Amino acid sequence: PRFVACSTDGTSFFVVTHSGRVLSLECQNKQTRWTADLGQAVACAAYAPDGSKLCIATQDGHVLNLEPGTGAVQWDWSTGRSHDILQGIVSSMTFSPNGTKLAGVTRLPNVALLDATTGSLITELFNMMFIHGPARFTSLAFSPDSSTLAAAVSDGRVYQEHLETWTGAERRFHQEVGAPIN
Repeated sequence: PRFVACSTDGTSFFVVTHSGRVLSLECQNKQTRWTADLGQAVACAAYAPDGSKLCIATQDGHVLNLEPGTGAVQWDWSTGRSHDILQGIVSSMTFSPNGTKLAGVTRLPNVALLDATTGSLITELFNMMFIHGPARFTSLAFSPDSSTLAAAVSDGRVYQEHLETWTGAERRFHQEVGAPIN
């Protein structure tokens, strides 16, 4: 499996395979609730803290939002519901703790920040020093109050951005957190 998560009520868990098969299984008896075949290899997945969304990024650049109770696709963020930033591989995704935002690392050295309800692009964050260099964002995390986004970089650096006070004029991470960690 590429990804596994437990439902917020503890009654089911979700398994996403590398090949794009998604299963919802009951925790008590391990019976299959539903399955879906995405038809594409999976890059990564994220499950919303409130249990309302299961997002899966495929290797062909789609980010699908599945309804956890049925497996039905609620929307596909690469087919007009968002900006073209999500075209290409999304290698890491995470929901904010309050469930309102979804952040994803794209093939470019960018972090796309989406409205988790509508799928629309809020902004794209990047750091100019990575545009032509080998370093790229590798992992993301929100603060518990959803106001700050931290991003790990392949060269050992960690950046953070306070989203509620950020103006977005320069569209880049401004605050490096300490020295590189290797």
